Amino acid sequence: MRSSIRDTHVTLSSLARSVVMLSACAAVATLPACQKKEAGAPGDASAKYSVTFSVVTEVNDIGALQFDVDYSGQGGFIGLKDGVECEVLLDDVLSAFTASSGARMTGAIVDVKGFNTPLAVAKCNIESTAAPTPADFKITTTDASNIQTTPIDPFPELDVSDISPLG
Repeated sequence: MRSSIRDTHVTLSSLARSVVMLSACAAVATLPACQKKEAGAPGDASAKYSVTFSVVTEVNDIGALQFDVDYSGQGGFIGLKDGVECEVLLDDVLSAFTASSGARMTGAIVDVKGFNTPLAVAKCNIESTAAPTPADFKITTTDASNIQTTPIDPFPELDVSDISPLG
């Protein structure tokens, strides 16, 4: 039991660090890391796209998953902080998506029943002056555990599984 509490603390500590960082951005929105990356220079035409993120490795009973997405294309995620336009694609889970800048988004999903992969887990909207490609996204899993809160090693890999223009 003691080991499970410690593992849960490690997972929750990672989420707490994200919340602290986001709170700092809310308090000091002038920090470069907290500002939205502009979609393009004035006069540039930009378009909106939906980007689907999927776990591509086979893992059973994922209970918690946290990941960062860095977008290097010409634009950024739509919305800042907890207003980023993202949705979880799993039923009956707890999730949070935050963007500290237009170029960086963090996602967290908790499922007490667990979910099996490979599987699409989230969809986010971006605005860009050029059509984005999967190579424009660097996705890093920062935390993952099973339903018993035991860390998953190695972490599940995520990838962009779809990019579609919006309306």
